[in-house]
Amino acid sequence: MSFFKKAFTLSEVLITLGIIGMVATLTMPAVIANYQKQETVNRLKKVYSVLNQAVKGAELNEGEIKYWNFSLSPENFYKTYIKPYITVSQEFINSDPPFDISYKCLNGRICNTYGSYSKKSTPKIILNDGSMIIFDLPQNNFKIILTDINGYKKPNTWGKDMFAFSIQADGGLRPYGLGAAISDGSFGDKMDREKILNSSNARACNKSKDGVWCAALIMMDGWEITKDYPW
Repeated sequence: MSFFKKAFTLSEVLITLGIIGMVATLTMPAVIANYQKQETVNRLKKVYSVLNQAVKGAELNEGEIKYWNFSLSPENFYKTYIKPYITVSQEFINSDPPFDISYKCLNGRICNTYGSYSKKSTPKIILNDGSMIIFDLPQNNFKIILTDINGYKKPNTWGKDMFAFSIQADGGLRPYGLGAAISDGSFGDKMDREKILNSSNARACNKSKDGVWCAALIMMDGWEITKDYPW
C-alpha cells in the first residue's frame, strides 16, 4: 500500500499559471470594453430619462411643448422648463466651472466648435450621478442639449462620453440629428441608420467624422452599442 499522493510538479504549476495569464491578457481588454460600453449606455439612458421626465412635467404645468417659448435664452429656458423638474447637484450659470471644458471628435480633432459650452452664459448643470447637462444657444423651434455622461472626466470625446439631444416644438425630446435639429434640413424624421453612420455630413457617427449623431445611433439600436458602433 502506497502512502505517496500524486501532485503537480513546480513546472506544471508554472505552465498552468502562464496559460491562465495569457488567456487573461487576451480576454481582459474585451471584458473591459464591454463593461465600458454598457456603462456608457446606462448613463446615457439615465440622462435621457431625466430630461424626458422633465419635459413631461413641464408640459403638465407650462402647456404643450409646441407652445413653449423657444426664443428664451438657454438660462431662462432651463429655469422655466427644466429646472423645476430635475434634481440638481451643482449649477454653473454665468460663472466659470472649476474645470476646463474641451472635447475631441471621434476622428481625433479638437471638437469645441459644437455648442457654446465654453461660454460662461451657457448653463452647465451637474446631476446627482455626476453627469453634466449643457443648454446650448436658442433656436427658433428647438433647443440643443448636450450631455457629458461622466461630468468633465475623460475621455471627453463625442460618441464616448459626450452626446447631444434636442427638445423640439414639434416632436419633443429627440437625439440630435432627428427632426428639426439638423444642420442642412435634408434628413429630418426620415434620417435612417445608414445615414447616421455613413453620411458625408461631418456630424455622422463614425471614426472619420465627428460623432455628434451617436446618441441617435445608440437609441435606434435599442439602447445598445453594437459591433459596428465606432467605439
